Amino acid sequence: MTSATFHDLLVPLTESDVTPPRGIGVATIGPRWSAGDEGRRVLGKASNGMPVLWEPATTGQLAAAGLGAARRPGVTGVVLAPGGAGRARQRLALCAAVILPPRLGRGARVISPEPVEVPAGVSCVAHLVTQLRGTAETDTAIWEIIPSASLALACGGTLPDPALRRFLSGMVAQLAGLRTAARTGNLPATAEGQALAGFLDGRPLSMELASEVPDLICALLAGASEQDQTGGQKAA
Repeated sequence: MTSATFHDLLVPLTESDVTPPRGIGVATIGPRWSAGDEGRRVLGKASNGMPVLWEPATTGQLAAAGLGAARRPGVTGVVLAPGGAGRARQRLALCAAVILPPRLGRGARVISPEPVEVPAGVSCVAHLVTQLRGTAETDTAIWEIIPSASLALACGGTLPDPALRRFLSGMVAQLAGLRTAARTGNLPATAEGQALAGFLDGRPLSMELASEVPDLICALLAGASEQDQTGGQKAA
């Protein structure tokens, strides 16, 4: 069962007939444009049956183009293609955009498989998610492009310190690993590991929850790094 929030989002990698785009641009899930629109083409249909429409954009204008597309009538989701993301990452972003509902009063979600450059007044927010391929679950991160004025809503109602948010956003790979460990009951058998398990109380680790206990998160990641280094020295 999928969730409508990022806190415990499980993204089934459903099949679709969408041809992954080449280059940099915006993929919009929604009604077809009028015939004759230059530079726009149909990539296929998403798993919800809606057409996926493509238009190219430049790197500097990608986020603004995505937000503009999200406000079009009938659009249910927008996916950015930064140009460097592989096919699997693009597919994950598309599947997430299909199942996430629009933000109240803000139009469709704008999802990116990788962090992108954003203009002033816009934020690129990392979210931890669990992707489901068959029966295999893998934790990773995707990014949401959102006006900074709506950032508190995107972060679950509280706005983390900007420096803390940037710090945690730079550690998404490690945080995804912690999310996996917590989800599978494999957190370290240490005081810090037990403390995080107690804090989560069965909830998936999210960026929002990580921002509530940054010292604990840093202690766990430092311990994991130290263990890896020690293990590497013993192996050598």
